[in-house]
Amino acid sequence: MTDTAADLSNLIPPPTEIDNSNQVYSVPVACIVLGVITTILVLLRLGGRIWCKSFGTDDWVTLAALVLFVGWTVLAAYANLAGGVGKPLWEVTLGEWSIFWTTTLASTFLYPSVSGAIRISSVLFFQRLFAHGTKSKWFLWILLALQVVYIIVFSIISGFLCDPIREIQDPFEVLMFCDFDLFFNTRTSVYVLAIAFDLALAIFPMVIVYRLQMPAKKRITAAAIFLVGAVATVASIYKFALHIRSQQEVPHIDPKWFSYLMSRFVLPTSVSIGITFWIPCQIELSVALMGMSLPAIRQLYFQLRGRQQITTTPRNTADKPSVAGLSGRKSGPWSFSHLQDSDVELNQVA
Repeated sequence: MTDTAADLSNLIPPPTEIDNSNQVYSVPVACIVLGVITTILVLLRLGGRIWCKSFGTDDWVTLAALVLFVGWTVLAAYANLAGGVGKPLWEVTLGEWSIFWTTTLASTFLYPSVSGAIRISSVLFFQRLFAHGTKSKWFLWILLALQVVYIIVFSIISGFLCDPIREIQDPFEVLMFCDFDLFFNTRTSVYVLAIAFDLALAIFPMVIVYRLQMPAKKRITAAAIFLVGAVATVASIYKFALHIRSQQEVPHIDPKWFSYLMSRFVLPTSVSIGITFWIPCQIELSVALMGMSLPAIRQLYFQLRGRQQITTTPRNTADKPSVAGLSGRKSGPWSFSHLQDSDVELNQVA
């Protein structure tokens, strides 16, 4: 023990003052930009639903998912700006290492809730559009129940990663009091389930759209809209691949790092967490929210275009207005009420 203490005493201690002169800001900037764009699109979706008077349960869940997503974006930006990510390891202070580990643990709590809430919103949206057959209803209800179980189970497991959990704030005690095998296995399980759920949500609307009784051009357009959300599946697979690779390959680190004290208490993979974790997660969550917002935004666009055509149509051109592309019911000679989801029936080919 004395020899070990003597060896550690010969190592260079971490700096006491924060120096960001060599920090790279590409990761936090990317997370913030994606967060802002996604938030704008989701707000457009929610605003469009309110304007079209079709705000439903899936929109309330989307609002909750957006709040969680904004929290995730703030956490990602904070972790990368204040946690020493993107700067040489030997320039990271003890305070920054404390933030690094705290935000890493916080992400294990928050990610299942954010991703689960987004999928629950997608399931409710699909129920609103497609759940006309018994098989579709059962499939969506089972998928919905699995999301609830997913959120509860992994939120509970995250509470057992460190014992006591407060030791996550001490960079010298993290390796002693935190179970990194459990951490790795938990994150691996979360990623595998995320891929499975995302694949199910990507394939389901494609099958329904393929069987719809509509022209091929319209089916292709509808499928293209849902395929945007399916990109989240690709992001999930990419994230999982980076996760596995980061555990199997030690990143290149300047040899001078091993002359510093913190090299004995920090995992080598910490140097690349911005690229292997924060960016892939941000892309996955952002694309998923964008994808499920596009159909409502498209509906809003056609509603606004239809209203504009009604406004600009001369009253003497016809006894009754004829507006191309407008779907609605007449409640009077010149008044139209917006099409509600209940007015739409999607018929599958027998």
